[in-house]
Amino acid sequence: MSFRKIPDEAFGIKPVVRLRDIDAVVHNYLLFRKRADETRSICAAVLKAEVHGLQMKDVGPALYKAGARFFFVAELFEAISLREVIPADDAGIFTLAGILEGEENYFKKYRITPCVNCLEQLARWNRYCGTDGRDSVIIHLDTHMNRLGLLDDEVDILAKNFADYTSNLKVEFY
Repeated sequence: MSFRKIPDEAFGIKPVVRLRDIDAVVHNYLLFRKRADETRSICAAVLKAEVHGLQMKDVGPALYKAGARFFFVAELFEAISLREVIPADDAGIFTLAGILEGEENYFKKYRITPCVNCLEQLARWNRYCGTDGRDSVIIHLDTHMNRLGLLDDEVDILAKNFADYTSNLKVEFY
């Protein structure tokens, strides 16, 4: 297999300049939240990838202080880091990458809600919560944009067996 060679000049020689403007992030969050409030919707902050250089440890608390109570990250390790800087019980922290086998106790310990991406994750989290106490879940549906989420056939199975798959869970969003 051969690949097209991309010349170094295509990338330029100037460094990327990133401005650390957490106030702008908070301002934008407040604008979105105002719109969401007008439609009785929920506005959440997405802090994955260290907020593109701004640092979750700085942005998360600033958004919490501004009223944000729902935070999405990609991975469990990000969620744990965020929980350490936002320990408040009213802060919901959600992982978009789902829940891998063996991670269940960390989700419980740090009060993190998984966005399950397949029926296997949902069934496993439901079983775990059946023995360790009821907990929350988000059911992530495939939007056909090459992202994670339950596929159409899984959605059909879930619709027919919803009570069985969620008997020990509180479904937050789906």
